[in-house]
Parts: sequence; C-alpha cells; structure tokens
Amino acid sequence: MLRRILLTVFLLGAGFCPAADNNGEYFTEVYKQWKNGPPADPGFFPIGVWLQEAGDAAAYKAAGINTYVAVRDGFKSKEIDKLKEAGMYLICAQNETLLSRKEDKTIIAWLGKNEPDNMQPVIYGRGSGTCLKPVVLISVYKEIKRNDTSRPVLANFGEGLVIDNYEGRGPGAALSDYKDYFKAGDIISFNVYPVAGRGSDNLIWYLGKGLDRITEFAGADKIKWNFIETTVIKNPASKPKPANVRTEAWLSIIYGSKGLVYYTHKFKPDYDSRALLNDKEMLTAVTKLNAEIKEMAPVINSPEAGGLTVSSGRNEPFIKTSIKKFKGDTYIFAVPARSGKVAAKFELNNISRETIAEVVGEARSVIISDKGVFKDIFEPWQVHIYKIEK
Repeated sequence: MLRRILLTVFLLGAGFCPAADNNGEYFTEVYKQWKNGPPADPGFFPIGVWLQEAGDAAAYKAAGINTYVAVRDGFKSKEIDKLKEAGMYLICAQNETLLSRKEDKTIIAWLGKNEPDNMQPVIYGRGSGTCLKPVVLISVYKEIKRNDTSRPVLANFGEGLVIDNYEGRGPGAALSDYKDYFKAGDIISFNVYPVAGRGSDNLIWYLGKGLDRITEFAGADKIKWNFIETTVIKNPASKPKPANVRTEAWLSIIYGSKGLVYYTHKFKPDYDSRALLNDKEMLTAVTKLNAEIKEMAPVINSPEAGGLTVSSGRNEPFIKTSIKKFKGDTYIFAVPARSGKVAAKFELNNISRETIAEVVGEARSVIISDKGVFKDIFEPWQVHIYKIEK
C-alpha cells in the first residue's frame, strides 16, 4: 500500500503552469532591490567558500566557486583587488577600508556576526559565555545598514537552529530566539555538518530541517543559504565522501537554499585551512558538482511549478522534490528526505500521452505513462534530476 505525499503547491493554478520562461520571473529578481548586491542574473547561483586566503582565489574559481565569504588574511584593499582579478565576489564584515570602496561591485553583501547563537568565548576576562541576545544582533544589523543600504546583510547561525537543546547554545537560550534573530539579516544562513561534525550520513536530513526552520521563523520570502562540509572536523574516521557532499548540495537546493558555502578547514590530525584544494578526490568531485549547479542555475532560479504528487512504500523515506519549468521543459529535482532505499511513484498532472523523462547525468530515461505516472528507485541519499521536454 503506497502512502501518498503531496510535495508541491500550485502557484498559478492546477497543472504545469507557465513559469520563468514565459514571464521572466526568476528568484534572482529579489536581488535587484540592492544596487550593489548579488548579480540579479538567472544564470548566477552563489557558490561560496568560507574564510580563505585571497591568493587562492584563482584556484577556487577554477573549481567553480564564485564567492568568498570572509577573507582569511584580512579585509584590505589589496585583498579585494586579488579577488576582483580572479573574477571572485566577496561577502565580508564592514571596516573603514571596505566602506571606502562601497561602489566596488566585488563586494556583494555584508557579513553580520558569525554564529551569534553559540556561546561566545570568554577571552581575557571579557565575554559572557552565553549566546548573544537577539537585540544585540539587531543593533549590529541596523549599524551595518546605516553605513550602507546598497547591499544585503548575510547572518549565519550555528547548529542550535537544527539540534534541539544544542549544548553549544549556553544557558538562557531558546529555540524561539530565532524568530527575532532572523530580523538581523536579509540573507539567513546556517551551518551543520552531519558527517564531519556529527559522525553520520544518516543525519544529512539536518540540512533540510534547518532550511525549513528558517522559513518557519522568518517566512517563505526570506532568502536562505547554508554551509556544506567537505573535510575532516572532529574525527578522521568521519570524513565526508564526495557522494555525501553532492547529496547535501542538491538536498539543500531542493529545500529552497539559494546559496551554498563550502567549509574547507580540516582540524584532524593536523590543521589545514585549505584542505579542499589539497584533497584531489574531493576537489575533482566538488568541481564537477559546481559545474552541474551552474548549468542548472536558470532552472533552479525559476519559480516552483505545480502538479506533482509523489508516493513511496510503507516504511520507506518520503521523497523531497522541487519542480520547475524552463523554456517549456519540466524539471524535477528529487532526493530521499531520510536515509534508506526508496521505490518512488511520481504522478504528473496534464500528461495525456506516453512520453519519457531523461534522468540527467545518468545516461538513462524513464517512461511516463499516458496518465502521467512513472516509477524509479533511489538508493540511500541518491539524487535524481528528471527532464521532460515540452
């Protein structure tokens, strides 16, 4: 007996309604409100890297990364020049030097305090050992906006968004704090590392939970980004595999993430801030993944279409999907929302004759019946992308 799960909503009426290819409505239109914000280009999807040296910008650019989120060697004009030369964008904290270059299109957003929801360290007797209060973060946000309204502010949060009663929040913290926290950013991001940080690929669903919570506390219109793990953090035995990284990236996009930031710092057995560049296997996989995302960017940035129902077998994970229309073709992005093998049944509205769906990147296709039904198998955490030509 199949349990049926309705996964998408109808935006412009029932069936496959016209979307980006007919009316020009792309997600990236929201960036037009900021003169110096991220490119309002349907072909642009932000793929960032966290706290790296500007001298490595060309190497990251070659891997398909287009944005630095913070710079390891400081926020100086010469560092911006290095990024500009490499064709890289920058998101960083404000300082006097950077504010003097407010018209520089290299800077596309300002960075608020990182992980304010974690216990703040006590250094030289200063610091509370508790998380920052939302009112403090909102005050910082307002100060950034007083200095420059031409860019959005990215606010990044920690594992407490996902892990209830997270030990790193400290005393007096509550999940309800996030409703006010999220007023302190135009783009809300978070980081949680299921494999490297928590030791299990069974927890990859944490990324979907975090993205859903941003929507829950900030509303459906809030721009959502998130971090993706690539290296060892706590335990060398818990190193994410390239397949884990691909699943995390596509699961995030399917849950509505509009920007990904790779975390590349390795801590065990020795520290390496540029571990991704030094890991040939992972770098090759991430480069291929980034190319895949870039190619699909106009589709990803298109509005959700409608008319899709997905069901899975009893005691099997449900399938999370995103359905898009681009240049008349229909795309379905799908991934299990929990770990486990799945036999899935897809039902599409307004299909009146037998056709096929190409499974992108897999050199195969599936048959869609004249009733709009097709079936497919998902191995644990396997991503499938289907393309149905008009």
